[in-house]
Amino acid sequence: MTKDAVKLVVPKTTTEPKLDEQVTIDKKTLDAPVKKDTKVGTMTVQLKDGDTLGYVDGNKIDTINVVTKDDVDNANWFMLALYSIGDFFSGIWDYITDGIKGWFN
Repeated sequence: MTKDAVKLVVPKTTTEPKLDEQVTIDKKTLDAPVKKDTKVGTMTVQLKDGDTLGYVDGNKIDTINVVTKDDVDNANWFMLALYSIGDFFSGIWDYITDGIKGWFN
């Protein structure tokens, strides 16, 4: 190394950025059919605890849309019948287990 050379030391950081993320969904449930890429809410991301990532304005807030990943079609009559049968047997099972639990309380 010559006497005019400058040695540059870059610190290595292994810490992840501190982010405050908040997801807001417009509705609790969606009714089918739902098309792919339908907006269902928003997500707000903000740096927290004074973290600036070393070069980014720490007051920056970004908001992005939350969208559906795939198309969802209406269930056909066969699937609706299967759901009903499953609910029927699930109800019977819950009734039996609650009765047995009552014996021991």
